[in-house]
Amino acid sequence: MIRDRAIARRYAVALFGAARKAGAGEEILADLGAVKDLEKLNPSLRLFLEAPDVLTEHKVATLSAVFKGRVHELVARLFDLMLHKKRIQHFPFVHEEYRDLVEEELGIARARVTTAVPLDPVLAEELVKRLEKLTRKRVRLDMRVDPAILGGVVTVVGGKILDGSLRHGLADLRERLLGVRVH
Repeated sequence: MIRDRAIARRYAVALFGAARKAGAGEEILADLGAVKDLEKLNPSLRLFLEAPDVLTEHKVATLSAVFKGRVHELVARLFDLMLHKKRIQHFPFVHEEYRDLVEEELGIARARVTTAVPLDPVLAEELVKRLEKLTRKRVRLDMRVDPAILGGVVTVVGGKILDGSLRHGLADLRERLLGVRVH
């Protein structure tokens, strides 16, 4: 996983540099997102692209036909390179790493928010405001639901974990109670 991220980071940084020169950073991000959505809608595309028994030339030709006039040339060239280097399985990570680079340049922080139940939109907006004040950046939320946290909110933003979950509170209380000496 760490190796996958390192490989993806190299591709994303190279793409980001080329995109900045072309003045197309956000356009390319949108195109990468559209390709990722296409993969979700059609999982057989991913299977086709990763199939070892399909010639790379066939994969390149298929993507070339699909992408022609629909995505920025740099996106098409990225896929061509990744197919030839047999690194196409890293695409989801490349997309995430590239998105992070673009958002960093735009002053946007991404916050991964985990709650036990779906967060009410009003509370989500309040959380965004508080995180924007804390980070001094615009904040975008990635919402996740995990009943294991019992209640509260776990937020990861800028590599920092803000754990306000009931599970964390109970674990903290348990540790403090175990540390109390009774005479």
